[in-house]
Amino acid sequence: MDLRKDAPNALSALRIALVPVLLWLAWTGHPTAFLLCFAFSLSTDLLDGYFARRFRAGTELGAKLDSWGDFATYLAFPLCAWWLFREKVVSEGMFVIAALVGFVSPTLVALAKFRRISSYHTRLAKAVAIVMGAGLILFLGFGVPIFFRAAVLFLLVEAIEEIAITAVLHERRTNVPSIFAALRIAREGKAALAIALALFGFAAGARAGGVALPDLVPAVSDISVEFDADVDEGDVAEGCAAATTHRDLLRLSLTTENLGAGPVELGNPMCPDCEFNPSVVCGNPLFECSPAGGHNHAHYQNFLRYEVVDPNGIVSATGGKRGFCLEDTDCGKGAHAVHTCEDQGINPNCSDTYPSWLGCQYVDVTDVPDGLYQLRVTVDPLQQISESNEDNNVIVTPVVIARTPLFDHSLEDGALFLKAEHQLRINADSADPLDFSVPDFDPTQNGATLVVTDVGASEQLSFGLPKAGWKRVGKAGDPRAFRYHGDGSDLDPCKSVQLSQTSLRLRCSLRSQHERIPLPVKGDLAVQLLAGAHRLCVDFGGVTLRNDTSVVKRKGAESGSCDDGQ
Repeated sequence: MDLRKDAPNALSALRIALVPVLLWLAWTGHPTAFLLCFAFSLSTDLLDGYFARRFRAGTELGAKLDSWGDFATYLAFPLCAWWLFREKVVSEGMFVIAALVGFVSPTLVALAKFRRISSYHTRLAKAVAIVMGAGLILFLGFGVPIFFRAAVLFLLVEAIEEIAITAVLHERRTNVPSIFAALRIAREGKAALAIALALFGFAAGARAGGVALPDLVPAVSDISVEFDADVDEGDVAEGCAAATTHRDLLRLSLTTENLGAGPVELGNPMCPDCEFNPSVVCGNPLFECSPAGGHNHAHYQNFLRYEVVDPNGIVSATGGKRGFCLEDTDCGKGAHAVHTCEDQGINPNCSDTYPSWLGCQYVDVTDVPDGLYQLRVTVDPLQQISESNEDNNVIVTPVVIARTPLFDHSLEDGALFLKAEHQLRINADSADPLDFSVPDFDPTQNGATLVVTDVGASEQLSFGLPKAGWKRVGKAGDPRAFRYHGDGSDLDPCKSVQLSQTSLRLRCSLRSQHERIPLPVKGDLAVQLLAGAHRLCVDFGGVTLRNDTSVVKRKGAESGSCDDGQ
């Protein structure tokens, strides 16, 4: 046995033998082992080609084994991915389907023409194997889809090259490195070149079109709870409220911005006069005449989902508002408003805003008990709109529902430090000890919410402090303090919070949210820590200071007290 000459064939045979192993690992639920085995299988694909070129050991049998190894591996992989990573596969459904088409179509074309699978092993195919393998591992193993999406576009170009090679060849050939080599073999001259250029022109056009996708990002503001409210009959008809009277409503304003390079184009809904045809499905079945109060126009359905989620992750209430009229409400510099309710969509760098006072712009929380919750807003929950980034379609904001005023405790003295790099530090002291025996106070059981308000600008930030980050200091029945530790990231901005019976110390990052609190701060700040039945409050007023280039310090600030209710 000549190891150098037989090594490529052995590696290809090993890759075929690994297919049952991949299937078994996926079926038995071993995602890490599966990805490691898949990465090893990809390495054999690279090595067999290297050894074949290095030792000039390429043979007809080797080409067949390599092709069958590739075909078997990539045929089994979608099934394995479906067993192990179903949610991720569904989330990237468009790209997954494109990848399957790009993989299967060259083989089907070759079978139709030559009655045998193709074994071209082009240079582009080898590059695609590397890029696609890395993209799949990063996507499935680490939740980073951008490289997988790029690899799919690369795969489609490679698939078109293989189809072009099949088109220009008169008979089946193996180891054809590129379309240009196929043209030399076929000696078809201008006709073959025209076919190739046309196919590559189509690929370039498809790739350019694929890049210009929208990217929808939601932003929530003006959150409030309106108790014992009346709503319009249209709201009830649209499923937003259970009745027209005595409803508790969690209201919000929502802005959906298109940060992508391409527009959202929904077009003309083709509706009758919605004022006289409420709830009628329009000529375009994706639209419906909205009967909700203040609307009476065509709504694109299933565009948004509003949910109120309890500390255990259970959805306590869902908003009935399913649709929006997508139009360019506001546009940034260089962008132009073109879309209306008669020609719906959102241009790049434009946004669509629905204020909180509109009909259905709320969640009916009448049957939701008092407590701390999260408002979760999802744009395009059914993924009906193709986007360049589906990972930023959800925004979560802490909210509190309290039908009776919370137990208030005003922190009488304190200091605020606000650094120019957007670091918020609060040190507040109380003369009277806090009562930790109040029922449901323990943040290790129920979590807490930190609310910071720029009084002058009327802007507010909310930081969720989940129960998992809290630790009790002292005895279980008689704690001395509670401490919270976060990582300071965009999802967990508060690095540390310490609440003792006489003080509140906290340090949070404003880097990801500082646009909501314009800096430098020129007005007063109000801080509330909501934990169970407690609302701990401190107002930092007195002298108005700035933080243009240095740290702002406010000491001995005038004491404040919480307002009743919300």
